[in-house]
Amino acid sequence: MTTVIWHLGRDERFKGFQADGHAGDQPAGQNVVCAAISAILQTAVLGLTEVCRIEAVCHADDETGHLSCSVPRWLSEEASIKADVILRTAACGLKSIQMGYPEALTMIEEVKPPCS
Repeated sequence: MTTVIWHLGRDERFKGFQADGHAGDQPAGQNVVCAAISAILQTAVLGLTEVCRIEAVCHADDETGHLSCSVPRWLSEEASIKADVILRTAACGLKSIQMGYPEALTMIEEVKPPCS
């Protein structure tokens, strides 16, 4: 089971995520659902860092299936909107996967305090 926690600001914009675990009981790298989840989240990271040039803080551990990424709180209004669009799009993609494979993916939305 993969769990993705989406972090939202009080402005209801997406600020980042934390994903943990592997979907399914197959070894890492052999599960199509897990690969799809990873591809969507990794693409979101690339969208933030390479396309929008946002200095996001990201951490990954392939062994545990951990990937986290958060955008800085000092972003301009324009960059904050771009980050929200990228992360919200990733969340939509994962919701589609979750509908087809509810046993493989859990998603939670949490509001982060403004000082985080």
